[in-house]
Amino acid sequence: MINALMLLLTSWASNRLELDFHVVDFGAALFGSLIISLVAWGLHLALDDD
Repeated sequence: MINALMLLLTSWASNRLELDFHVVDFGAALFGSLIISLVAWGLHLALDDD
């Protein structure tokens, strides 16, 4: 949920800076944060710290 709110904040900031990043609503932000979390988890498994 925090990641979704951060995506919405990033969308707001990019709009103020006239950048091409926009999140439509909280549902899209929640889905996007889920995708980001799954990719980060997969990369953490694939790229061991050792």
